[in-house]
Amino acid sequence: MFLLLLFVLIPLFGGVLAFLLPRTYARSVAIIFSSLAFALGLLTLPLFRLGHEGFQFLYQKSWVSSLGISFKFGADGLSYPLILLTLFLGLIATLIPFPHMVDGNLDKKERAYWGMLLLLTGSIVGVFASLDLFVFYVFWEIVLVLMFFLIMLWGGENRRYAAMKFFIYTQAASLIMLIAIIALAL
Repeated sequence: MFLLLLFVLIPLFGGVLAFLLPRTYARSVAIIFSSLAFALGLLTLPLFRLGHEGFQFLYQKSWVSSLGISFKFGADGLSYPLILLTLFLGLIATLIPFPHMVDGNLDKKERAYWGMLLLLTGSIVGVFASLDLFVFYVFWEIVLVLMFFLIMLWGGENRRYAAMKFFIYTQAASLIMLIAIIALAL
């Protein structure tokens, strides 16, 4: 079943579309695609069996077969509510008005904001749905990079300092996680 893959791909596709379309359509694209992803998430509620052991909505497609890496997605009783919560918060975030003023100037990067917000939503769902450690790590790194740019471009007063601090701490932790993943693979 490819439902979890759709939860990842719908916001990712919407994010790319928001980057490509004119600025006036970017927010509408963000609202449409986040609404679509959340509505699809709500439609899966009756399909999710409570108390079922193991993963549901399984999807697997080989990626790097020589290393045993595959796109393997699944949801259990912990990850499924987190996926739905991510889709819901992604929709809420698109309904909040764009922060138009940055340093007293009208921000011309509205497309980038909505695009990154949708890409972030899809990537977080990918983190929660991944059953392959390497794919989890890839989605995790995408989330960190997008968060860095969102903080750097639209953060508060000390956004550059906060973004660099965020980047340093999360990259150090990610390096440790990568070493642990490689150690597990060996």
